[in-house]
Amino acid sequence: MLSKIAYYIIVLLILVSGDAAAYDTLKVEASLDTLKKQIHGSVEYILPAAPEVTTFEFQMFPSVYSSESSPYLKAMPGLLRRYKETNTWGEMIIDSVLLDRENVTVDVSTDYTRGILTASSGNLNGKNIKIFFKTVIPGSGNRLVCFGNDYTLDGWFPVPAIPESDGRWYSPTYGPFAELVGDYFHYKISLIVPGNLKIAAPVPPSVVSDRDTLTEYDFSFGPAHDFAVALSPDYLVDTFLVGETTVRVFYRNFEQPVLSRIRDAVERTFAYMEASIGEYHYEHFTLALVSASHAGGIEFPGLVALHSPRGGMLMTRLYESLVTHETVHQWFYGMIGSDQIENPWMDESIASFFTLKIIERNWGERANLIDLAGFVASQRDMFRSGTRVSPGVCQLNMPTYAFPGDDEYFATIYTKGALIVETFDNLLGDSLSDVFWRHYFEENLFARPGPGEFIGLAGRVGGEKIQNALNALINEPVELDLAVSSLENRKIDSVTYEADVLLWKKGALPGSVDYRLVLHNGDTLEFVWRSQHDTEKMTFSLAAPVSKVIIDPNNRFTVDANLLNNSLSADGDSRPALRVSSGIMFLIESFLSFMGGM
Repeated sequence: MLSKIAYYIIVLLILVSGDAAAYDTLKVEASLDTLKKQIHGSVEYILPAAPEVTTFEFQMFPSVYSSESSPYLKAMPGLLRRYKETNTWGEMIIDSVLLDRENVTVDVSTDYTRGILTASSGNLNGKNIKIFFKTVIPGSGNRLVCFGNDYTLDGWFPVPAIPESDGRWYSPTYGPFAELVGDYFHYKISLIVPGNLKIAAPVPPSVVSDRDTLTEYDFSFGPAHDFAVALSPDYLVDTFLVGETTVRVFYRNFEQPVLSRIRDAVERTFAYMEASIGEYHYEHFTLALVSASHAGGIEFPGLVALHSPRGGMLMTRLYESLVTHETVHQWFYGMIGSDQIENPWMDESIASFFTLKIIERNWGERANLIDLAGFVASQRDMFRSGTRVSPGVCQLNMPTYAFPGDDEYFATIYTKGALIVETFDNLLGDSLSDVFWRHYFEENLFARPGPGEFIGLAGRVGGEKIQNALNALINEPVELDLAVSSLENRKIDSVTYEADVLLWKKGALPGSVDYRLVLHNGDTLEFVWRSQHDTEKMTFSLAAPVSKVIIDPNNRFTVDANLLNNSLSADGDSRPALRVSSGIMFLIESFLSFMGGM
């Protein structure tokens, strides 16, 4: 395993060599005006040497909060209503743009969150861009918000769009469920804030000056595709080590009781992810408890914003699940990037899958989330129930804007998606699973793989059958249901019995499925169903009658929509390995609502 020191030496050598467009430096100088709720500053960037570019585009995320016509706010009627009632809109305003110190503001146009420079000078490669901006911070929101004296700042400065191989720029449209999409940079940040504010960031800052009522901080962080901070005058800091990583938790005094639970979840998550996937490559990991977010938690590279826990969250392990999920995102979102708008499953579904594995590893498979007044629910119960919100409607590999609504998006991407990824992982088997995830991490560290890279690696590791199964699982609406339809025993003579077993399936089965016969004498017989038909009747000649038939006894196809029909006894009783609690649908509705920004 590569040590952190060796890793940073390699990154430094790459940067010095100049052959690292993904790690270009983004220099930000800004100040926070808490009276006006605004940020003023500049961003400086050297345009890449290749491919040839004749235009330059940059992203202005705060403009998603700017008006009623925003595609982002149209999908969030509650947030839009608050803005209209309070008139606390947000936006980004471009004051001026310099190209190699020449003012080219007249050549800049803006369209929603896109800034576009069409210069008359032709080739722009290698030129210096400096953008002077003003960001108005909204009074409600998730990623960029002021709540009283507390701030969560993400997307607060203009960021270069992503250069494509043909010289164009990829600058996504931020609609419903959208998260920030960016390239990897090394950030050099200088930020001036009122001296009473404590600042939570991916790395500890250097204090440049502390004069009068203002403090200037310098940050150096990367490679990363985002840089966010949280600020509060009331922050206290709890610091502890997890291996070689320094973990800092920024909290208010009233949140102190939850610190031990955060620490426990982070330690367990780091242990699992570093052992199973790869080393965490930053020296620090920061968690900040915030009041300004309307989501349970929001991931940023090196930083997690957690909503202050209250109510039922304090009486269950839902908070540990939340912290685990957001910490897993440091691998699948942070160190391995993806396009969270076009392929949201590549960070959210994978993060949910590993959350399930970690929760079950550490807290058991039953009642690992809720065990209150006789109501028992596990993480898996909630995921399975989520698959029933809109069964078969949406395929996993869909962009955020293709989902018809909140229920379909969260049920498909967060819960059903986790079980789809788990089904793929089960089909790989333990040994190939370890090979796949480690290779995926190593090959895509600080890169932005797409579904093609994921599917291609699955084929190289698992072969054509695994690749075809994965293609079916993510690119077709999955509504798989495996069942044992009937079981009949007949006595042929004093030593021979015949048993008729009817197996049934709904939906495309990505591969063969095991089934098991349990005989009255205690013997068990294992078989494989490879049928291409939806039903098949098998007749067996046996030394004892069959007492029970179980299809998929090891639950490899965890995306199976209904486990209640996976087994059948000779007396007609079906006792599956997993039953869903009667009140689970109420729970899942609350859970999906809570996960809105995870």
